[in-house]
Amino acid sequence: MSIDALQLGAEVVRRATDRGQTVTNFSLQKLAYFCHGWHLAFLNAPLVNERFQAWLLGPLLPTLFHTYKPFSCNPISVAHPIISRQAFLPVDSDSAQLIDAVLDTYGEFSSTKLVTLSQEAGGPWEQVWLSEAKSGTIPDASIKTYFDERAVQLSRMLQSKPALTSWRDDDNNAA
Repeated sequence: MSIDALQLGAEVVRRATDRGQTVTNFSLQKLAYFCHGWHLAFLNAPLVNERFQAWLLGPLLPTLFHTYKPFSCNPISVAHPIISRQAFLPVDSDSAQLIDAVLDTYGEFSSTKLVTLSQEAGGPWEQVWLSEAKSGTIPDASIKTYFDERAVQLSRMLQSKPALTSWRDDDNNAA
């Protein structure tokens, strides 16, 4: 089930606010991108029904960007009518849980860090930015492939780590 860009924006702002995190229009664009990318990778479906575009400072959803433009670099208030008019995702939905996981991972990052992560060399944004010469649409297939690859890397990294308690067992046996 895809949602529209404004509903995704409202979900991110509400959930971030619940965590004590501040969201600006700039950070919202990047958090929405990470939510969408991980949704494509883990749930094999787009989260949002609008296409991301490659702009100078990274991927963004045009509707979301223009709606929140009046906030400039100021925090977006959860009490603002743009947020309060949007429907809530069911708390126990896979999409809601994925948004929570993205905020747990990326929510405290600075806008600069979020831009850096969203503009990784060889990633979907860079592929479009360099080939389309500004403001091209980033294909969902490209975003999915990128996040699928990151999921595989993460899985391999976690599998290669020894059990967290093995070092204590070794120390106890040596004594």
